[in-house]
Parts: sequence; structure tokens; C-alpha cells
Amino acid sequence: AFIHRRVKAQCINARMIQSVFAVHGRALREYVKPLLSIAESLMRASAVPGARDVASELYGQIFKHFNEYEQQEVVGALVTHVGSGNPDEGDASLKLLDKLVCEFPEQMDPFYIFLKGMLDYIDNLAIQHIRILFHMLSHLITHSEQADSKSDDLHIFVRKMLMKNTLHDKRVGVIGATMMIQA
Repeated sequence: AFIHRRVKAQCINARMIQSVFAVHGRALREYVKPLLSIAESLMRASAVPGARDVASELYGQIFKHFNEYEQQEVVGALVTHVGSGNPDEGDASLKLLDKLVCEFPEQMDPFYIFLKGMLDYIDNLAIQHIRILFHMLSHLITHSEQADSKSDDLHIFVRKMLMKNTLHDKRVGVIGATMMIQA
């Protein structure tokens, strides 16, 4: 509640998080669990203006400054936010995941399976979120050492969607194919 009040009063903002991590990033490593908890709480705080921006920056800085274990925690938390059912929370989380994929493709490559797992819940995603998901997956494939097997999996999924009879599934297939071609 204290952090939420500080964010609402604009005493804590995304720029401040960047500055703190730029100077004290390594020292904050021992506080990763509480930092992740704060980020999670802020990402879910729909009533607090600016909370999702601060949460996104906090998640992003943890990913940038810490090692693979903490990065996995960040990606796992963001995927969970995507599946929360809250469209704004999912939107902010997907945008951050997309940013991480674009900025750190090598570091995000081990977490491809986390992102691919979201395809199982594609019916619960809005069209703009589906587009972001396929953009991330396609981008990782183009920057991966195991691109062939990942590409084959995604091609199979897209073909399945194109072969289905519902308009939604066909739309998903077209979006997937378009994002793969674009990448």
C-alpha cells in the first residue's frame, strides 16, 4: 500500500527506477524477490495511475541487470500477467515482453517455450495481443540457433489455424503467417 501511494503521488516513477538500477543494480540483486513482488503488485494495480509503467520498468530493469534465473522469474511473471484476464494488465505485459524480445533476443531465446505456451490460450487473447505474440515468436526464431525446429512448430500451428473453419481461427492463422513473413 505504501508503494502504491508513492507511485500515485508520483514520488516513484519509471525514470527513477532506471536511475536506481543504473547506479545500484548489482546491490539490488539480493532483493530480487521483494522487487518482483512489488512489480507484480503494481502491474495488477489498475486504480493507481502510472503503476503499470513503474511495474514494467521494474520488471525490465530486473531482466536487464540480473542473471538467467531472475530473468526466468520475470518472463514467467509477465506470462502470468498476460493470462490474468485483465486486458490492460495483459497489454502492458505483452508490450514489455515484446520490448525484451527486440532488445535482448539472445537472453530471451531460452524462454521461447514460455512464450510459445501462450499459443494454447490464443482464444483468450485480443487480436492486437495475438499480433504481438506472433511478432515475439517470429523475432526469436530469426535470432535463434535452433531456428529450424522452432520455425517448424510455428508453421504447423499457423497451418492448423488456417485449416480450421471459424473466422477467428483463420484470422489467427493469417496474423501468424504475416508476422512470420515480416520477421
